[in-house]
Amino acid sequence: SCVSRRLKKTPQARHITIKPIVMSDEQVRNALVKVSTEVARKNMDKAATIRALREEIKTKDVEIARL
Repeated sequence: SCVSRRLKKTPQARHITIKPIVMSDEQVRNALVKVSTEVARKNMDKAATIRALREEIKTKDVEIARL
């Protein structure tokens, strides 16, 4: 990621210690549900956008055919 790349450039970066996040099984499950729900929502948005664009292309093709 760009964050790690940015850290490497600075000499102080070597002294940074990253503490692991301790999470319970329930917290992990909740986080996964949240992420998968968000991913599903974004995919639905993308699918809707693609459908709309395909419709737009169809109507443009019809208009072009008429010319």
